[in-house]
Amino acid sequence: MVLPFKRIFISGGAGVIGQEMVRRLAGLPADIQVLVGDIKPRPADFPARFQYRQGDLNFLTEQEIGTFGPDLFIHLAATFERSTETYGFWEENFQHNVRLSHHLMTVQKDLPSLRRVVFASSYLIYDPALYNFAEVPAQPARCAKTTPSCPAT
Repeated sequence: MVLPFKRIFISGGAGVIGQEMVRRLAGLPADIQVLVGDIKPRPADFPARFQYRQGDLNFLTEQEIGTFGPDLFIHLAATFERSTETYGFWEENFQHNVRLSHHLMTVQKDLPSLRRVVFASSYLIYDPALYNFAEVPAQPARCAKTTPSCPAT
């Protein structure tokens, strides 16, 4: 695989989607550098050549990310509850979704190296009728660019 990027930063790399992303990037040529950040410990199967930053990325500094100098940022870090939100969820949601996304964009906005940002969202922004039901439907629901969003308020 040939990529136009040489330095990739992945937030949330130890999550379900992040681990799959890292596995796919493991086959890239050795000249492509990857920095993975997550609050969770480094998974044992991550390539040794990939850098790993464990900790709350709300505390990632401009200097720290500037030293790495990513040209691609893949933002996967998030916290969520499936379909029932508890009161305690809202503070965690704000800290690890809203505040974190804002912080990571802020510390990277002036990086001369950064050429592309990929932001992955969740099915939870859509109408709950698409994913919350008493019985599994016979046919799956499809979401497309034209599917209206209905974020929780």
